[in-house]
Amino acid sequence: MFKLDRLKLRSFNLPLVSFLLASVSAAAAQSYKIESKDLQATLELSTLSLDVRHLSAGVTWRMSREGDKEFVYEEQGQIHEVSLADSKKKVVTQLGRESLLVTLADFRLEILFSIDQASNELTFKLTPLEEDHRFKIKGIIYPRPYDVPLNSDSYSFFGHEQGYLIPGNWTQAEDVCNPIQFDDPQRFDLFGELMGHPTHWWDHQEWDQAGLIYGLRMALFGAVQPESGFLATVDDNCRMDNFIHVRHTPGKPTCYRIMWRPSLGAFSYPRTIRYYFEKDAGYVSLIKHFREYYRKLGYLKTLAEKNRENPNVEKLRGGINLRTQISRKDHRNFQWQLYNSFHRVGEMVEEFQRKVGYDRAALGFTGWQRYGHDQEYPDIMPPMMYAGGPEGLDSLARKVKALGYIFGLATDNYCDIALDSPSFDEEVTLKNSLGKYIRRSTWGAGVNSLICPVWAMRFLRRNFEVGRTDYPAVRGLLDTAAPQHYLLGNYVCNWECYDPRHPLTRNESRRAEGEIFDYFRQKGILLTIEHHNDWVVPWLVAARTRSAHEVAYGRDAEGRMVGVPIPLWQLAFHDCTYVAGDDYLHGLLWGAAAGMGLPVPEQQERIDRVLLAARLQRAVGWDEMTNHRFLSRDYTVQETTFSSGAKVWVDFKSGKFKIAGVEGISPEERQAQADR
Repeated sequence: MFKLDRLKLRSFNLPLVSFLLASVSAAAAQSYKIESKDLQATLELSTLSLDVRHLSAGVTWRMSREGDKEFVYEEQGQIHEVSLADSKKKVVTQLGRESLLVTLADFRLEILFSIDQASNELTFKLTPLEEDHRFKIKGIIYPRPYDVPLNSDSYSFFGHEQGYLIPGNWTQAEDVCNPIQFDDPQRFDLFGELMGHPTHWWDHQEWDQAGLIYGLRMALFGAVQPESGFLATVDDNCRMDNFIHVRHTPGKPTCYRIMWRPSLGAFSYPRTIRYYFEKDAGYVSLIKHFREYYRKLGYLKTLAEKNRENPNVEKLRGGINLRTQISRKDHRNFQWQLYNSFHRVGEMVEEFQRKVGYDRAALGFTGWQRYGHDQEYPDIMPPMMYAGGPEGLDSLARKVKALGYIFGLATDNYCDIALDSPSFDEEVTLKNSLGKYIRRSTWGAGVNSLICPVWAMRFLRRNFEVGRTDYPAVRGLLDTAAPQHYLLGNYVCNWECYDPRHPLTRNESRRAEGEIFDYFRQKGILLTIEHHNDWVVPWLVAARTRSAHEVAYGRDAEGRMVGVPIPLWQLAFHDCTYVAGDDYLHGLLWGAAAGMGLPVPEQQERIDRVLLAARLQRAVGWDEMTNHRFLSRDYTVQETTFSSGAKVWVDFKSGKFKIAGVEGISPEERQAQADR
């Protein structure tokens, strides 16, 4: 059980110092202190480790001394991987009692350590100095992790997917967001040599795809031990330039590596991360601090606020998401199948209204594009001719809207471009540091490359506003079906482009993606993204949250869950985005949107359980999730609390649940029924 405290956000300001108290060489002293009324940090110069004493809690956080290969630089064309502590020219400048500047002259790097009195935050700021064609910083893995005690009352937590924690005494080995070459660098060095493109963690873009190494949906991580906890947040200006690799070995403290990558081949500008320390903290109170930080940044836009812009947001609250498929083609197994026509989907929606009699629903279906699901991106028009073509899709859209339901389409994609797409041209693709376009791995759509975000908007507007101008001419989606809701696949990306015609840093790429998201808002279309991200919350109406899983070897499938799932996303953004659940019990626990596959199930008990989930979400869909706690030592019994006072209790071992504080739902204990 974890304590939830109310927090007040205090603005962060680096201390302004008008004079230098001291400037000494590395040989003069081996440790330095900075402090505030509640924190005292000690820098051990020989290792460049910064230990933190949390004074009010009486707890010391010890930084790992392991810094092997944490600093990567290129000098005269040669790559070097060393520890920051290997610098031979360390100069320490004390800036008052709250700040310390360490200059590594031979590494052309400054590290500013500072503590803010008001916010109780410790800041690490890494700033490059005088990079040029002879010397460039290629990557930094710093600050190092803080050790967590090896007991059940201590844990680390991370913002991958919906969030998870790893107890200090966790007996399962974990390896999350591991760049592939970490496991077998010799294999990938050889691969890069034979295939002629980079294979390092700091410059290999092909591994930098949503859902592969960048599963960090929230720019945070943290740790808790008895009496003290901290939350680390990545500064918004360098949000896109890092990823975090987590590795847990039973019997050792959980290790996490904050990997800062260069921008177009050089470090170029500062990387900043802030650690907020709180007495008697838990992940709930710490994520609420993150929520307030994001409110300050302007990213906390609630569903109620979004509804004022687009009243269809309200129609999704408590709505049942109706799912089906039109067609699917898969290049991996050479199969193609037509499941439904547009006319048949309309009949199934009418059947839903007759049988279920529920007044709120949203239709979303895949495989409506020209060649079916995930084919020939970005060339999706005209709609599948075998299913009824443009006229059939238009008729379906009109029917769904006339029934009072939301008409939506899923999925579309402006990240990938298939090599067999009519629009494929090397000019529109991302280029790596060698000037080559990236050939992404073969998946359902065949061999793919990646669209530079500068070009993505052109393809989006072509599909929505123009359509096709060859024979037969077809209008765009806005005229053909005018979708009210849309699922974009495989966003958010974390890319840079080296093409001299359209070069992009990751931050510039982020702005280009923001223009795509804003396009949907301007057109009055509610947006869901397959791989959500915290900074996209102002544009999103729904997020497909899920627990972090291992990847099954050699398969496009998921293995077991990582660590202990916790609803960090929901605790931060439940009232900002409708969420989905991993399964029925998780969906209830999170107050997630209800879903039903079409055709309507024959069993009434299956219909009833969907209706129960829909009624719960109708009651709490705009609520803030105020608390989550574990009620058993094995983490199987959990409870969530919402701002309206509603509570959901779930026992994952027995399959039982209770809902309390929701008008119209009886609070008795119930048994969840398995799908049949």
